[in-house]
Amino acid sequence: MNQLAVFITAHKLDGARDIQQGRIYILEREEFGLLKIGMDICSEADSTEDRVIEHESGSCHAVFRHGALSELKEDIRFLEAFIHKAIAKYRDEFACPCRTKHKEYYKAESFEVVSKMVDWWGTGWMEGIIWEKE
Repeated sequence: MNQLAVFITAHKLDGARDIQQGRIYILEREEFGLLKIGMDICSEADSTEDRVIEHESGSCHAVFRHGALSELKEDIRFLEAFIHKAIAKYRDEFACPCRTKHKEYYKAESFEVVSKMVDWWGTGWMEGIIWEKE
């Protein structure tokens, strides 16, 4: 599936966007019980923990209880587009302290859909929980 995504991006989109590798992440926002689901354009060397800290220190002051991270994908934007279409009905725009209507937060029911899609895509999830607070 990864190779098909790269082929479609490279040949059918006529260079409309770059092929970018990265990971799908799911973080549970502690105070609302919602899931932040998105993509992180990164390489094997990038620190996921640093990315979570960036989210927490931003204007939202989000606190994430735990999260999961997919293995590295060659064309992450392609997979993310499919995931966001599949979980659109679970989207939850809420009154965040930063006063924006976030589009990347979803109800807990979306986890099973995202997990199945990442597994189906062929590389699965990294072992264990990548971020956990007590």
